[in-house]
Amino acid sequence: MHEVLHIAVSPSVDNIFPSPGNPASPYRTQLSGRLVLDIWDAGFSGITQNLAELRDYGIGDCVVILHDWQHFGYCSYY
Repeated sequence: MHEVLHIAVSPSVDNIFPSPGNPASPYRTQLSGRLVLDIWDAGFSGITQNLAELRDYGIGDCVVILHDWQHFGYCSYY
């Protein structure tokens, strides 16, 4: 077993948080100000109805993450 321990000490708590190391997303400006919906409901027809209902209530500029295919787990082989 190989273990690595990193200790960071700083007077500012922001300096000790890990840095992701990846550049910022090029879509960050397009996504700012939008509501993100993380949908795990089964069935695309129900999802479509719910999104239409949200639009009727004035909530239409959303980003939707659909997980309809993940109901049996990630990378499952059933």
